[in-house]
Amino acid sequence: MNQATHFLDGSMIYGSTLEQHQKLRSFTNGKMLESRNGKTYLPLTDKPMHYCQLSSNSATCYKSGDIRVNAHPQLTVMHTVWLREHNRVAGELAALNPHWTDSKLFEEARRIVVAQIQHITYNEWLPLVLGDKYTKKMGLKLKKNGFSEDYDENAESVMDLLFDEHRNHNGSIALNRNYNKPRVVEESGKIDELLRGLATQNGQKSDLEYSSDLLSLLYRDMDRYGMDVVSLDIQRGRDHGLPGYNHFRKLCGLTKVKNFNGFQDVISKVIVQKMQSVYSHPDDVDLIIGGMAERPIDGSLLGPTFRCIVAEQFAKTKRGDKFFYDLARKSGSFTDGQLREIRKTTLGRIFCDNGDNILEMQTNVFQTPSISNDLTSCQNTTVLPRLSLTSWKELPTRTSLTIQSTKDMLSIRPVEVIRNIL
Repeated sequence: MNQATHFLDGSMIYGSTLEQHQKLRSFTNGKMLESRNGKTYLPLTDKPMHYCQLSSNSATCYKSGDIRVNAHPQLTVMHTVWLREHNRVAGELAALNPHWTDSKLFEEARRIVVAQIQHITYNEWLPLVLGDKYTKKMGLKLKKNGFSEDYDENAESVMDLLFDEHRNHNGSIALNRNYNKPRVVEESGKIDELLRGLATQNGQKSDLEYSSDLLSLLYRDMDRYGMDVVSLDIQRGRDHGLPGYNHFRKLCGLTKVKNFNGFQDVISKVIVQKMQSVYSHPDDVDLIIGGMAERPIDGSLLGPTFRCIVAEQFAKTKRGDKFFYDLARKSGSFTDGQLREIRKTTLGRIFCDNGDNILEMQTNVFQTPSISNDLTSCQNTTVLPRLSLTSWKELPTRTSLTIQSTKDMLSIRPVEVIRNIL
């Protein structure tokens, strides 16, 4: 069962169910709940022993839209950054439109943040994962101007099980002593250190050389043993009845081989020999093993099979979403001016605006700093443009007092009704 939504809709921030969603809102000025320790952090859960697997309910453990928020500090810091971005946007909207209700401020801030996430994903991250050439071939290159007509009402945006099981295992860092210990983000300077680390450290290649922190040390509690991420992925795939690697090779345009040597078109001879020592037939090779063993091609971070699977999934996610941010003539469509502002979004600017004291960042944080991707002052809004919300400013009208809920009704004084409506 997939516990997240099928769309790229910020569910890791806002939750995937109504119950979860309501527990994360403050219902004041359009903002999300937050906790403060001199700075803004995620709200605390009242069940640390359950959500963080801790030995005491007095320990720090956060709540967010995704239960994995506490898994390790890098996840926690990204959840924190997006919480701050939502509340920052909501605050600016409230200053521009003091007549807006909490509900309208919240929904508009969420709409903007979701659009930012979609833009960053398809504009900055996906072309690096798939390679620019393949991104264009699959029709996933975003438009720079105007609106998209890419929505297909017949497209299924549901998350394919095979993608959900085997996506994004592209490396990690030494974290075996920090699993389920998110409190580190509140230590002095740690938010910025973690963000700079994410932006400047090279990720591990897509291969079978996994970090020891993921092999036998995954989610280790204190000095006890941990789990093995590869074993978990293999077992999940088998439990869900996924066909083997050879099957998906054929679906993605490669030859379905009859002997192990056939795999050498995209996998090294050494790895193929190791496969042959473990599996009795090419059809038995698990998808996660074959896919991760493939050599990256054509500027992609992935081999041909996983590149194909990832591209197909992101195509479905975009084309099957009638609320995707760049679509025209939909109930949630932005104006032309608003869309131009959304397109200024970069993750580098998000880090600048929501770190504690980030002074500089490179243009594309998914690539390490270089001559062509140099560190730039966060004050330089030419290189790191800042989204302006002036296109969202609305003049108060009679309809601005529209009652959206019982809570809104009770907040409107009778004199306001008389003055503005009668």
